Amino acid sequence: MQNYYLVCDYREKMVFNNEKNDHYSYKSITNIINTINSLGYNCLYFGGVKELITAIQTGIYDKNGIYLNFNDGLFSASKRGQTPILLELMKVKYSGSSPLTHLAVSDKFFTNQFLKDKIDKLLIPDCSLISNRKDLMTLNLSFPIILKPNDEGSSLGIDKNSICNNLVESFKQYEHIKDFGNIIAQEFINGYELTNYFITNNKQEILFNEIVLISKNSNKAMNYDLFSYDDKANHKRNYYNPIEVLKPQDINVIKNVTAQIAKSLNILTLGRIDYKFFNNDLYFIEANSIPAFSVTSDIGEICRLYGYSFANILKLLLNSLN
Repeated sequence: MQNYYLVCDYREKMVFNNEKNDHYSYKSITNIINTINSLGYNCLYFGGVKELITAIQTGIYDKNGIYLNFNDGLFSASKRGQTPILLELMKVKYSGSSPLTHLAVSDKFFTNQFLKDKIDKLLIPDCSLISNRKDLMTLNLSFPIILKPNDEGSSLGIDKNSICNNLVESFKQYEHIKDFGNIIAQEFINGYELTNYFITNNKQEILFNEIVLISKNSNKAMNYDLFSYDDKANHKRNYYNPIEVLKPQDINVIKNVTAQIAKSLNILTLGRIDYKFFNNDLYFIEANSIPAFSVTSDIGEICRLYGYSFANILKLLLNSLN
């Protein structure tokens, strides 16, 4: 029987000086493994970056196994490239995108510039990369803007003060988050917040493609509001079927745009694209080449909203690797 190995550092062992992180919980990892095994597969927990390095050093690992990369990596701007690089050194089959794709997509500014004017019916808010206070002084963006870490996900570094209405607020927020390294300043877009989760096979064919609308309030639009890290960590989000506010043709356009973005960025196995929809215009916000995959993440909410079995989605993911 083919062996599968889940590669993922988990939250409880990654706490460092009380630093926030967006790793899976050990409970989520156990649930994924148990679900895979309940489907008749043989899946084991392998470990994270440390265990991969040990495997390379000793040469002791299953060279015929399939390694499921659910790992963000250790703390650094290039963390999402660490695990696939190590898996390539091991010369094993693994899920997910290449190291190059992970590194490119995790750089929000690069991704925005790469996709700009590349895909029809897609707008990208103007943005600038902020490396120091002087960059803010020469900012050529229309307020309000949002300041956020350029290389992070899961709203790390985002709080209620991330939306800035003037330079004074921008300087104050920059000082608050500058330890993240490069900061991206982007024109803030109101409207409906949408996330499009997808699964592909190694031929870049889309096997699963669903959109959810996410909001804090009953009117569903996120006007001058955002999701902070604490909002996401505490599950303070409401999920809706976008058909409640969008036309069917708009939903189809978004799915088609997502397929084009996935192909342009060469995102494989799992991916997620975040958008804003305002005044019938679609705005790209960011991409994620290794989105969380658990019953408590966006894909779990999608399963609940649309009536999918989480186990069947996991099976689809495994079959996509063949």
